[in-house]
Amino acid sequence: VGFSLDFDSTALSLDSVSGVASGAIASGSLNPDGDGLTFAWSDPFGGSWPGSTEAELATVTFNVIEGTTGSTGLDIVKTSTPPGYAFDGQSHDVIISVDVVTEPDPVSDPQPVSSALSINSATGEVTLNVDPDFEDVSEYSFEIVSSNDRNASGTAAINNVDEVAPTISSGPDAGSVEENGAAQVVYTAAADDSGDISAGVTFSLSNDSDSAFSIDAASGVVTFAGGADYESQSAYNFGVIATDAANNASAPKSVSLSINNLDEVAPTITSSSNAGSVDENGSAQVVYTATADDSGDISEGVTFSLSNDSDSAFSIDAASGEVTFAGGADYDNQSAYNFGVIATDTAGNASAPKAVTLNVNAPLELTTYAIDENSGVGQIIATVDNAAEGETFSLVGADDASAPVSPAPVVYETVISIPVQEDNTQHVYVSGSQLDGSQVTVTLSYKSDDPTLTGVGFNLNFDSSALSLDSVSGVASGAIAS
Repeated sequence: VGFSLDFDSTALSLDSVSGVASGAIASGSLNPDGDGLTFAWSDPFGGSWPGSTEAELATVTFNVIEGTTGSTGLDIVKTSTPPGYAFDGQSHDVIISVDVVTEPDPVSDPQPVSSALSINSATGEVTLNVDPDFEDVSEYSFEIVSSNDRNASGTAAINNVDEVAPTISSGPDAGSVEENGAAQVVYTAAADDSGDISAGVTFSLSNDSDSAFSIDAASGVVTFAGGADYESQSAYNFGVIATDAANNASAPKSVSLSINNLDEVAPTITSSSNAGSVDENGSAQVVYTATADDSGDISEGVTFSLSNDSDSAFSIDAASGEVTFAGGADYDNQSAYNFGVIATDTAGNASAPKAVTLNVNAPLELTTYAIDENSGVGQIIATVDNAAEGETFSLVGADDASAPVSPAPVVYETVISIPVQEDNTQHVYVSGSQLDGSQVTVTLSYKSDDPTLTGVGFNLNFDSSALSLDSVSGVASGAIAS
């Protein structure tokens, strides 16, 4: 069975389709024009057709469009043609009547204007039977008619009461302040109380707010007490509440204040207190490089300087920490020099001075002796007069040679023995050698009196405790092993 249910979409609008019998192929789908529903079933009754007995297929609810008067119709139009299928009343219309309701005449037909009102017929007291709500009805008008044909009209006004709490309209972020700062205003609360009548709001802080905050009830200005320490607490929180004149309180607005970390910790000098030593009468030179650790707090680098009590012979590179000694030291006048190194970070935090000492090397003091020529080998011609404990000495030059004394050269000797060539033999032998410092190079040669020989192989053995292989070069062509 299949049909369409058509209607006037200027008078009716579809509300719902329900109670659709099982087996529906189309169960009330609305057409594109919005004025017809399509229904179709393959077997709504599971094979047990009701015959002439009425059986419900679906329930359709329509809304009457506001302003519709008169009547409208519903048309059922056949859309399928199975055997034995026919409509009972193909042109049957369902008529909907829309009546116009007329207000009763309060004199000829006295009726209460609203069920919200009632009157005591004996005393004339008019009673409001509902809880008044200004937002629904702001006043009640009525007319009273007496049995003596007297009448009077009246209006009872409903006073609007502030029932809606304000809401906090300011944001959740109070920004940030520097640690160790003074007391300051960090936030101004704002509220919206337009949900109902308003006689203004007052502000307060929620009970879970940090104790460092206070608020001006009238202006909403929140003051932070100051003295924050980032290392102890990096953020503070408070809640703002707005309360109207009717004592309606808003939900607390959570607000956070961040603390900016400042560089409070001075660097420390990590380099040594010993600058080593220099020779007297030397030239200007770098004798020390200062280093520092500034990891105790945030850091943007350090600069170096010398303490005021440093010897004037020193200067320092502020960026690199290199300390330069002016030179020209005289051990007899000053055997050691002192300076103090200071590291200062960008926040102006200065380290304690690191005391550093530079020693001046004492010159060797010699006593020399004149000796007679031809007086023999092994005579002492000089002694060191101020040798330190454990100090050793060596010669780096000699007056008679005007050159450093070198050890005796090592002499390498290569003995070459060329064997006698016999008939019908081939020989491989060392044919020459060359000495160069501590290296010896030998040349291998070959002889044969048989021109038909095409190959030769041999080992060159040496004493590995005396020689080590450096390289093999000049290998004749055709080598299989070289």
